[in-house]
Amino acid sequence: MAYRLSSIERARPIVLRDGSTVHVRRVQPRDVAEMLRFLKGLSARSVYLRLCCGGPNLVAVAHELTEVGAHRRGVVAVGARGEIVAHAEYVLISADTAEVAVVVSDSIQRKGLATPLIQYLADDARGNGVERFVAEVLPTNRAMLSVFCRGFGASVIDSDTICEVEFGITAAAGDCVAA
Repeated sequence: MAYRLSSIERARPIVLRDGSTVHVRRVQPRDVAEMLRFLKGLSARSVYLRLCCGGPNLVAVAHELTEVGAHRRGVVAVGARGEIVAHAEYVLISADTAEVAVVVSDSIQRKGLATPLIQYLADDARGNGVERFVAEVLPTNRAMLSVFCRGFGASVIDSDTICEVEFGITAAAGDCVAA
């Protein structure tokens, strides 16, 4: 399946709450080394919240997150020096449903980046027949749960071990509210 020209390719810089900017582009296999640097720069808590484990093989994760294919679509946000500062992706789990995940560098968390990254992915996914996103989020990851609920109207099934999140993506990206 070929990528279609989407809002990702037409993306303007994202201005964060502190006035700094990042650019969004599709992740590429050649990003493995920079992705590994990004992952190694995350706090242990951020790695745990994104990957739901405390001791992952970050080399293997970097390769997985830079994989490109019809079943997996990812974007990165890059800073002024071209360094990766965030990664977001969706992975198809059925013809109309995809699992979405986001991780943002500790230094720019809570500055309004996760919501537009998910919006770009939703735009791309809609164009490929996806109608809803799902996610598994640790209950302690209140910030990400807030992004999904406040920004996208997600429903959440809460438990002690994992929160199951689901939301439709049929609305245009501009209809979402930054959380």
